[in-house]
Amino acid sequence: MKSVCLVCASAIFLTVICGIVTGNDSYSFQWEIPSNWTAHQQITTEKVIKNGNSVLPASNILDCNWAYDSNGIWVEVWVTSGTGKGFFSDPKGVALDKNGNLYVADSSNSLTQKFDPSGKFLTQWGSYGSGNGQFSAPTGIAVDTNGNVYVADSGNDRIQVFTSNGTYVNQWESSGPSNGQVSHSGGIAVDTNGNVYVTDSDNDRILVFTSNGTYENQWGSPGSGNGQFSAPMGIVVDTNGNIYVADSGNDRIQKFTSIGAYVTQFGGSQGTNNDQFEYPTSIAVDTNDNVYVVDNDRIQVFTSTGDFVTRWGSMGTDNYSFSNPMGIAVDGKGNVYVADSANDRIEKFSPLSGMPPIQQELISAGVSQETGDIQPSPNGEFTTKNILDLVYDLVFLILLIGIFYEGYCFIRDKTNKKT
Repeated sequence: MKSVCLVCASAIFLTVICGIVTGNDSYSFQWEIPSNWTAHQQITTEKVIKNGNSVLPASNILDCNWAYDSNGIWVEVWVTSGTGKGFFSDPKGVALDKNGNLYVADSSNSLTQKFDPSGKFLTQWGSYGSGNGQFSAPTGIAVDTNGNVYVADSGNDRIQVFTSNGTYVNQWESSGPSNGQVSHSGGIAVDTNGNVYVTDSDNDRILVFTSNGTYENQWGSPGSGNGQFSAPMGIVVDTNGNIYVADSGNDRIQKFTSIGAYVTQFGGSQGTNNDQFEYPTSIAVDTNDNVYVVDNDRIQVFTSTGDFVTRWGSMGTDNYSFSNPMGIAVDGKGNVYVADSANDRIEKFSPLSGMPPIQQELISAGVSQETGDIQPSPNGEFTTKNILDLVYDLVFLILLIGIFYEGYCFIRDKTNKKT
């Protein structure tokens, strides 16, 4: 009888405490902060629960997701979608410079944002409009060897160029089907010689410019034959200067030489099997020229000749999941960055090793505010569906009460049998 009373009292106590933490009917938890946190991890982006006390408004606690490495060690968490520094709204493109800094085309915020390799917010520039340095639905983004940033300002049918800190340099624009004109620039890439390659999606072709915007070349026409396109989107240059294009409407990847000569293709049929695509949107290569393709809420990886290597991802909001991902980039160490557009976040994964990469961190990751669920994943995240689940673990509840005044709270993951 005493045990039953203790269980009930503990459950009621936990309900009250969780209600205080969240400030609403959904419940959340406070996490013990690792002792090895750096000042950056504790303060950056107004993001976390520090020393048992939230530094976010209580209503925002459920807008956080928590990432762990393959050993269950906590890595980092970033706050969710919005308009402030380090927040995203429909991020479409990602690119990296030679120092590993990450640039994000934050489409609905009409911004370009920059982060250092550790994920620290550095700067941002832009606003909505058509003036110099303004954007309308920016999508593609690329960085040249000198650190200049090229942004495909799709809503304005132009390319804008900036320094690495966001100082406006140049632009070229002219909407239409003539040589050098662009209609919906879906993707952009720059080779080591400074040549700029743009996917002209509405005109089903690839345009080539010098770094100052002088028109050089083009190839492609509407259709499904070799070298033809249907709404091409992503584009990337490999270490040998070959060009890969995500031929979205034809559900395939096409490969060309730097002057546009057709080499090969892979995919070409619509579906969810390996080597099939459903409207591939973005593409990247690593230092070994493996090709990473974003399509249908997943990532597929191929060799440079089109042989399938691996894949990961599915539709959703938990880790390893995506909702309309639109951009991808791979750094010099092989880390993979994905613009998970509809989830308003950037996901980072560990280097490829023949198996699906391990998720390292989430930038602007979200958890359902309606249910407060924290979804399961292979990386040590927790699954809790209802407070009644916790009643089954009497020892855990007693421990919770015993340590409450120390400012800590442990989470018992009944489904995955983890604390």
